[in-house]
Amino acid sequence: MNKVKTIVTINKGNDSKEELLGFIQKGVLVFRIDLSTVTYNYTESVLETIKDINKDLPSKVAVMLDIKGPRLSTGKFSGGKAEFKKNDKIRIYSSHTLGDKTKFSIDYKSLVDDIDYGATIILASGAVVLKVIDKSDDGDSLICQVIKGGEVESNSNVNIPNCKLKIKFMSNKTKDDIEFASKVSADYLALSFISSVDDVLDVNDLLIECGNDHTAIISKIENEKALDELDEILNISEGLIIARSDLGTEIPIERIPGIQKRIINKCHLAGKVSIVSTDMFAGSIDTPTRAEVSDIANAVLDGTDAVILGVSPVYNDNSINILDSINKVIENAEKDIEYMEFYDKSNRSEEQNITGNIVSSVAYMATKLKCRAIVVPTNSGLIAKKISRFRSNCPILALTYDGEIAKNLLLNFGVYPILVEKSSSIDDVIKDSKELVKKIMPVIKGDKIIITGGYPLNNSKYTNLIEIEEI
Repeated sequence: MNKVKTIVTINKGNDSKEELLGFIQKGVLVFRIDLSTVTYNYTESVLETIKDINKDLPSKVAVMLDIKGPRLSTGKFSGGKAEFKKNDKIRIYSSHTLGDKTKFSIDYKSLVDDIDYGATIILASGAVVLKVIDKSDDGDSLICQVIKGGEVESNSNVNIPNCKLKIKFMSNKTKDDIEFASKVSADYLALSFISSVDDVLDVNDLLIECGNDHTAIISKIENEKALDELDEILNISEGLIIARSDLGTEIPIERIPGIQKRIINKCHLAGKVSIVSTDMFAGSIDTPTRAEVSDIANAVLDGTDAVILGVSPVYNDNSINILDSINKVIENAEKDIEYMEFYDKSNRSEEQNITGNIVSSVAYMATKLKCRAIVVPTNSGLIAKKISRFRSNCPILALTYDGEIAKNLLLNFGVYPILVEKSSSIDDVIKDSKELVKKIMPVIKGDKIIITGGYPLNNSKYTNLIEIEEI
């Protein structure tokens, strides 16, 4: 039972019920669907499959919908892809044009006017790099030279560093995506290419207009503008995704490791979720490289809550094996986490009230007593999230009767929500907790668990109970 969560991206290569169940058996609790690459009809069919799966689970798995936002992308290529060779001349049109090895389009009307001579255009996360050398006489295209050759597929991402484009975040497509996510009751909404706190506020306002009070906003950090307003964006988001692929094409790549550590630390101190995207097995289906293993392990040691397994033909064909490898890396890295260092950092920034001191004590005792689990009956999920911030070395079993609260806890470090019947007796909670722990994890006689919550149950203003029990 790893404490760092793994998010798997679903597409047409790994979306069967059998494959989804296989992921869940390997510990996956959240599935990501990228709305920029699939249709609404396809998304609804996957959600129906997950809804069907959830009927038989003791807890629930959740869905994260990722909206494209103002990200630029190439149009379609004849045959689905094109190869560009170094020093070739390429035309880029702002109106729809079927691409080939000599031309393609980017769906941005002001493309020719907004991009200067000498600008760099990066395709497919750096697979191809172009330089603008001229503009057509009729003003309908850019003429570029290929600086770095390579292959580009249809709808590949486009980055234009150091160029101020006049693109509003809340386009008609973005608005449609948000309204769709609200209609299908997405659990998490990942916002791509935000550039200010106002972008996140606009999304929040639209969710309120849709009558949606449960979809959690996860903001993706992908450009310098978002970094400039990082604290403000974090304050109104449930968490942040460190989207290193686009971030590494927007800013110098050597800055990424330091930025990643800074974002994880800020999320940890704020009690928000941090998520790191990963490219493990990006180059080989046989075995991860030492660098890839170290990359994931270091994210775990830094305190991230979750990692994302992306999409590629390699992932589609070998998803379960890749997931096994990632789980092993996470499991071993968690053994090396300096839990008391996280505890000390969390304790210094925790509110000095009854709940804060109870949560601090629970986390401390759980680590010092080598408890097998922390059990938290919760109506809102807040206490489970607070304990998660202290990074105890045992899982946090959050008992709740609310399915939406359960799914909202799935990304937090070490938290495993379990749906239970509503109880009014603390004695029943203690008894049921011991039986529950024995059922879901290996224990031996004498193992300890800590139970914490508010007493009396369902009628307490704050957390005021700590109960230590032996199995």
